[in-house]
Amino acid sequence: VWKSKKNMPTLFLYVFGGVFSVQYFYYVAIQLSNSATATILQYTAPVFIMLYLFIFQRQVPKPKSVLFVILAMIGVFLLITNGNIKHLSISPLALVTGLLAGVAVVIYSIIPRPLLDKYGALNMTGWGMMLAGIACNIFYPVWRINFRIEPLSIFYVLTISIVGTALAFLLLLRAFQLISPLVVSVATATEPLTSVFLSIPLFGLKLTLLEMVGIVMVIVSVILLSKSEQA
Repeated sequence: VWKSKKNMPTLFLYVFGGVFSVQYFYYVAIQLSNSATATILQYTAPVFIMLYLFIFQRQVPKPKSVLFVILAMIGVFLLITNGNIKHLSISPLALVTGLLAGVAVVIYSIIPRPLLDKYGALNMTGWGMMLAGIACNIFYPVWRINFRIEPLSIFYVLTISIVGTALAFLLLLRAFQLISPLVVSVATATEPLTSVFLSIPLFGLKLTLLEMVGIVMVIVSVILLSKSEQA
C-alpha cells in the first residue's frame, strides 16, 4: 500500500478520518453525555451512508431501505434506553461529536474500498490500527497508564484490543467487500444485542417488553434490508 503515492490520500483519510475518528469522537461523546446517547448518535451512520451514495454516486435510496433503516434505529433506541428518553443526555457539543462518530463510520465504510479490493482487509486493518494507535499516543502516551499492570489487566487489554477491536474490524472490512455498506452499517446495530444476550446468562439480566421489541425490530430490519438491497 506504501509503494504508490496515489494511495496516500485515501489511506490517511481512512486511518485518521475513519478508524481514529470513530473511536475518538465516540468516547468524547460518552464523556460529554452518556453511553446511551453516544451509541444512538453513532448509529445514525446508515443515514449518512445513504446521503453519501445519493450525493456522490447518484444512488437514490429505495423507500423500503429507508424504512428498514429507520426501524433499526428505533429498535436500537428501545434496546438501549428501554423507551425512556430521559436516559438520553444531549448537549450541543455531545450532539456534534456523536454525529461526527457516525460520519467517521461512513469514511471507513466507503473510502478505503479501492484499497480493500487491491490489498485486502487484513492489510488495511493492520495499517489502520497501527497508524491510528500512533495518533492516539499523541493525546495519551502509552507510558501514562494509570491502572495496575497485572496478569488479569493484561488479559483484559489483549482481549479487548485483539478480539473486540482488531478481529471485529477485520471482519467488518471483509463484509464491506462482499455486501452493500448500507447493509453492513445497519447490521452493526446488532452489536448491542450481543451485549444483551451475553448479559442474560452472565449477569442475570431480565429483558423488558420494549427491549424485546427493540431486538426483534433490529433483527428483522437487518434481514429485510439485506434482501431489499440485493433485489
